[in-house]
Amino acid sequence: MAPFSKGEIMMMLFIFGIFMGTILGLHFKILILVPTLVAVAAGIVAIGFADGISLRDTALAGFFTIAALQFGFLGGSALNLRDWNSFPATSQVPPVSIDT
Repeated sequence: MAPFSKGEIMMMLFIFGIFMGTILGLHFKILILVPTLVAVAAGIVAIGFADGISLRDTALAGFFTIAALQFGFLGGSALNLRDWNSFPATSQVPPVSIDT
């Protein structure tokens, strides 16, 4: 028996795709998605065939992981567009004067 079910593996791939897409979106331009998506697709297909997973399940895993990477990239790019220096620091304490 496998340690994880197909649904758990799909969920892990989806969450991993969101996180990796966000990191890529924060640091790179959109052209990084082309080699990343090709590498992810090739990896999922290779693992799917090596483990004997059906073609339908392999295609679904690839589709959802690639979609998660793209959504994560979109979110990371949106975070990168914000001007974070315009927000005041929340940890500043107002000055206290002690008159003696």
